[in-house]
Amino acid sequence: MRKTYTFRDLPIKVNGRHIYTETGALALNWSASGFEMNFSAERVNISFVPDYRADQTCYLGVFLDGKRLPKFAVSTGAETLMIEDIPAGEHHLKVVKLSEGDRLLKFETLELVGDDPVILPPPEYRLRFEFLGDSITCGFGDIADRGFPTFRTRDEDTTRTYAYLTAANFGADIRV
Repeated sequence: MRKTYTFRDLPIKVNGRHIYTETGALALNWSASGFEMNFSAERVNISFVPDYRADQTCYLGVFLDGKRLPKFAVSTGAETLMIEDIPAGEHHLKVVKLSEGDRLLKFETLELVGDDPVILPPPEYRLRFEFLGDSITCGFGDIADRGFPTFRTRDEDTTRTYAYLTAANFGADIRV
């Protein structure tokens, strides 16, 4: 069985700064923004609005049951993030925008595939931390080769910053 949802209709927890478009897409531009949900399904497919036109690729961190999966690159929005071969039972999915960007990344639909796929909202955070800073606060160059002076989104991972790690330590939502 397949169930497909627009992001506005999902019982998910959206983290960080975000907006919804007129068509119901979840739009993110800031580092550390994203979403999380509890679900039961064998496969999750996430599609984007295919209008992402930025100078550099956007990178997403994907965590399934707390385990980090390979980072996912979005260059055009025509890509589909697929998480497959998920064992039976309830799982937790968290998707985090790892890199800064000069364009909105729009999540269009989420599809669950399985015998009886279900989405359950995770509990809300009790705390919300707001960090003000510069690109270093967002993770600029934190995974770059030593001495590489040019900005590249592939060299940025906001989940490795003091801001993100502090919020995670306190179990708080984060806005950078």
